[in-house]
Amino acid sequence: MAGLTSNDMEEHGPTGTDTDVRLARSASEPRRPRRSFGSISLPPIYKSNSLSTTNNRTPDVDLTCRFSTGVREPESESEDESEPVVGEIPNISRRASLVERRRGFSVADLQATKEHIVYENKLVLYGGLITPSIAGALIRIGLSTLHSYPGAPVFPLMYAQFVGCVFMGFFAARKDAIINGYFPGYVMLSTGLCGSITTFSSWHLGIFQQLVNFSGIDRTIGDNILGGIAEVIVTLCVSIAGLRFGTHISSYLHTIAQRARRHKEYPSKVPTRLEIICKGFSFSALQPIDYLYIGIGCALWIIFVILSATLQGATVGREVVAAGVSAPFGTFIRYYLSKFNSVKCRIPLGTFLANMLGTFVLAVLTLLLSGPTNDGLSCLWLQSLVDGFCGGLSTISTFAMELTSLAPNRSLLYCVVSVVCGQIIFFVVAGSWFWTHGGRVCATF
Repeated sequence: MAGLTSNDMEEHGPTGTDTDVRLARSASEPRRPRRSFGSISLPPIYKSNSLSTTNNRTPDVDLTCRFSTGVREPESESEDESEPVVGEIPNISRRASLVERRRGFSVADLQATKEHIVYENKLVLYGGLITPSIAGALIRIGLSTLHSYPGAPVFPLMYAQFVGCVFMGFFAARKDAIINGYFPGYVMLSTGLCGSITTFSSWHLGIFQQLVNFSGIDRTIGDNILGGIAEVIVTLCVSIAGLRFGTHISSYLHTIAQRARRHKEYPSKVPTRLEIICKGFSFSALQPIDYLYIGIGCALWIIFVILSATLQGATVGREVVAAGVSAPFGTFIRYYLSKFNSVKCRIPLGTFLANMLGTFVLAVLTLLLSGPTNDGLSCLWLQSLVDGFCGGLSTISTFAMELTSLAPNRSLLYCVVSVVCGQIIFFVVAGSWFWTHGGRVCATF
């Protein structure tokens, strides 16, 4: 998360100077609708003269994280729109601060914020991403296979997109608690698991197949266009609905937990500021749980490598195992590119680059899978890269969360640019082959 700073981080309303941010609004001032949910918070420098309070209590303290580049924000919201609240914690290269978002803290509580130092070790994060990325790829393949039956009302990939977004909505709503418990855990769950269950590149493959009439059904060009539009609309609606559904589940479970401890006495709690110190790839400050996650991830990957090498023939099981081998590498690249989300841009640049790169790789693999000389074994390895590497490199869950957090005009721009650029990549790379040679010839694709 390069360039992350703690200045100008409030999402609701205009910000002031670099060290003065409005933390509360009067009770009579109407609340504006939120543009995002499940965001984390960064601590401003608390000044007593910058707090608007009633009876020394903040009626609605809601500090919202925005990944800033250190550039001073405009004085009014009409000059520029707010930054997106991303679902994943981006890759950072310098020290950063995060503070949990809670309501009803007094001014004294805010000024007495406890500090908790967290060492952001790349070795732990990359090692911990192996297991959830493999699990996410297996879940996606399993859901798609389960719903691939004759007469299915919708395309099979829709179920994986929905499930991954439900998990993302749930984890994003509990982001503060997860980060306070174990900081790398949230990166593993959001970037590793949710990002690997959903896939942006395969979604664009489905749109492309509809537009070029990949199946060879006797229909008009207008029908092809309608099929592509349906693929876009259904996936976007299902993904955003999944995010909301996961958030509602988290809220419902949190309400039940609060009712269960209503009659118990708990000491008052003040906000906790997480001071994240980037350690790079280092064995210093590693905890036993860190070694456990790294060890499990490396051992699981080695097992998948051995299985993919020892299994004989072009079987479905071997293709699934091979997909698990390549899935972590796609996730690694996507997590590395997430640092560009802090770049001052109209759209989340890191997620956009990862999705476009994944789409390009998938377009090339689609072209290779359609070659006339492919045998069953080469098709297996190419398909494993489609399901594993491309599935881990691109993501719908983070893309959908960013769409819900951006202002309407920027959200529309982000969506249109992503869809159009993805289809341009497919038509440039693979379009000419399908127009001249027809549909696929690889038996396992």
